[in-house]
Amino acid sequence: MMLKKALQILLIALPVTFAELCLLDFGVRLPRVEVVAQTVDERKLEADRLSEEGKKQFSNSQFEEALQLWQQALVIYREIGYRQGEANSLFNLGIAYRSLAEHEQAIDFFEQSLAISREIGDHRWEALYLYNLGIVYSSVAEYERAIDFFKPSLEYEGAIGSFKLSEIVTAYDSVVEYEGDIDFYEQSLAIARKIGDRQREACFLTNLGVAYRDLAEYEQAIDFNRQSLAISREIGYRQGEAGSLNGLGDAYSNLAEYEQAIDFYEQSLAISREIGDRRGEAMSLGSLGDAYSNLAEYEQAIDFYEQSLAIFREINNRQGETVSLNNIGSTYNSLAEYELAIDFNKQSLTLARQIGDLRGEAFSLFSLGNAYSNLAEYELAIDLIQQSLAIFREIGDRRAETCSLCDLGTVYSSLVEYEGAIDLYKQSLALAREIGDPDLEALSLAISLKQNLTSTILSKSTRQYAAK
Repeated sequence: MMLKKALQILLIALPVTFAELCLLDFGVRLPRVEVVAQTVDERKLEADRLSEEGKKQFSNSQFEEALQLWQQALVIYREIGYRQGEANSLFNLGIAYRSLAEHEQAIDFFEQSLAISREIGDHRWEALYLYNLGIVYSSVAEYERAIDFFKPSLEYEGAIGSFKLSEIVTAYDSVVEYEGDIDFYEQSLAIARKIGDRQREACFLTNLGVAYRDLAEYEQAIDFNRQSLAISREIGYRQGEAGSLNGLGDAYSNLAEYEQAIDFYEQSLAISREIGDRRGEAMSLGSLGDAYSNLAEYEQAIDFYEQSLAIFREINNRQGETVSLNNIGSTYNSLAEYELAIDFNKQSLTLARQIGDLRGEAFSLFSLGNAYSNLAEYELAIDLIQQSLAIFREIGDRRAETCSLCDLGTVYSSLVEYEGAIDLYKQSLALAREIGDPDLEALSLAISLKQNLTSTILSKSTRQYAAK
């Protein structure tokens, strides 16, 4: 983001002092103040010129050349004591280093510019510097650290209109703190409404829908998505309309109303294709795959996942590619084509590790564990699911942690290690109750009760056999 100069140096003529009057009386000439002022003015103009030239080079992706020009401007601004110019130059250098993927250097420069903006009390620039620190930390997947900067950046009135919301939303979604998401989205929604930004209002309503969906409060999710849909249609925001429809599909899918979900996904898909939103198209295709998989129409699901995969590869969205590969593998697992499942899940795992996608890595490990469990390779399955469990705990995805505990219990049960299985089921059930997810609680409870019953029956049978 290029910055326009917000301030100019004001040269104020000072009154002549008593000492200067004495010197004048003795015929001493005093042109010095005027010369210094002119020199400062000329130096600032030179720094401004270097700064603008740096921006031109940066716009042409000539990052090294831009760095040199901004460094020269920084030296001059420091020499003449122009703090805002110094802060802006440091910020520009941070942007350049971020573009070169030299994240530590970028952070250092952004932090220096932030310190100066706080020193001179310029909150508008402070918001911008905080936001960009958040961007850098988000780009290296340090999402919690990123949020530490994003959150205060939004406290300044008017700041939200300058920021790319998708970056902030990604960070919040990646730490899986749904209650925290809601606080953030509600705060941002209030700001969007205050400044009359209808498009961003629709975006935050959609994201509130996502947060409530992840809390299993599906009626709330539907309500927010319907509000978002109404606004998007009113202002002609087609991309937002597609997102709201997809959100409605997700909520109805979680309510097991798959036909209704499919209808919303198809509407979303049609709009994404109409406006040429390839990423939105891929997302809708993936969602359709999920719905058909839930209906046990696995061949249809694979067809949608493969279409989604092709688009993600075309637009070089590697995270989307990871998800699609894992979905295809999981669906082949449901078709009992375990070798095919393992092949796709391994591709997903490799890609997730290449791009540093911890969540993608965890889900790939989880899926591989399920496939190997179905091949009766239980020890390997346990190792893989335990790896996924460790990552889910690390990133704070408690719902996925619950599922991993439940699946580990199932594998231990297959090894006839019932005490270990029951302990894992109990952990899963306790966690499901703690996070307040009724679906997971019901699943954990049902499996736990089934396992307890199985264990009791087998124990009784064993005792009866021994008695004979």
